[in-house]
Amino acid sequence: MILDRVVNAGGQPDIIDHLSTGYLAPWSDNRKENALRIAEGILWGINNRNSVIQTMQQSVIEKFAENTVAEKYIRLFRKLLNQ
Repeated sequence: MILDRVVNAGGQPDIIDHLSTGYLAPWSDNRKENALRIAEGILWGINNRNSVIQTMQQSVIEKFAENTVAEKYIRLFRKLLNQ
């Protein structure tokens, strides 16, 4: 069972696209539920490893390539200078 609710905590959703480049296990106060959700994510990763590897590689290139990061900083600096 893949759970629909994903908690936005710790910055992981900025890096991982749930069920595309990885699995974000929803948080619960119940330890058993957390363990089951993590196990679910591991099984999902194993069952989808080939497509996930390709998708992850492309995502990293798009989000974290030197040119991409540099451009984001340039836009930020220009925005700050114009304020």
